[in-house]
Amino acid sequence: MLEDLALTTKPPHHPQPLRRRTFTAQRRLGFVALLVLFALLWEGVKLVFSISAQKLSHLAAILGEFGTRTRGGTGPIRAVAMLQNALVTIGEAGAGHFVPRKTFGK
Repeated sequence: MLEDLALTTKPPHHPQPLRRRTFTAQRRLGFVALLVLFALLWEGVKLVFSISAQKLSHLAAILGEFGTRTRGGTGPIRAVAMLQNALVTIGEAGAGHFVPRKTFGK
C-alpha cells in the first residue's frame, strides 16, 4: 500500500522550456489582444460620439507623427528625437541619484 502512495504522489514530468515558451506566448498574445481592444475602443468612441479629429485624432495619424522629421524637415524623425531626449533624462536622473547630498549644501 505504501508503494501505491509513493507512485501516485510523483508529479508528472513536463519539460520546463516548453512550459516557459507557452507562458511567454500567452503573455505576448494577451498584450497584442489588449492593444487591439484599445484601438477598437478608441476608434469606436470616435464613431459613436462623432468626435472630430481635432479633439481626438485617429490612431494612424498619431502614429504617423512619430515618423515626421523635426527641425523643419532637416532633423531626425520624431521617434528618434524623443528617444534621445528620454536617454538624456534617464542619464540626468541617474546622475542625480548618485550625487552626494552634501554637494547641494545639505
